[in-house]
Amino acid sequence: MQERGHRDWRSREHWVQLRSVLGESGQDRDQRAPGRVYGGDHEFEDQSKPVLAQARVSSGVTLEDGVWTGAGVKILDGITVGSRAVIGAGAVVREDVPAFAVAVGVPARVVSRRAP
Repeated sequence: MQERGHRDWRSREHWVQLRSVLGESGQDRDQRAPGRVYGGDHEFEDQSKPVLAQARVSSGVTLEDGVWTGAGVKILDGITVGSRAVIGAGAVVREDVPAFAVAVGVPARVVSRRAP
């Protein structure tokens, strides 16, 4: 387990794509359970080239203060997870999650809100 500063925890099993951009302002984030953050993708419009030979694009991923991610969570490129949000185990996050929300499922959807 690694403390990444400002009480930002991530386990060795938590995989963050090298081109990911995690919000640097967040603190008290807990990603100790194995999961993945995908901060990029490939262009694929040119059918004459393999996808891996085409340009990479990245919007980055932002995890704000106090975000908790359960085991097996996958967060896709361009997503912001708001302050104190909880992402349930196994969720695939492909849309922004508002602050204080609890999101679960595939695709992840907000099922409740934590009282701010």
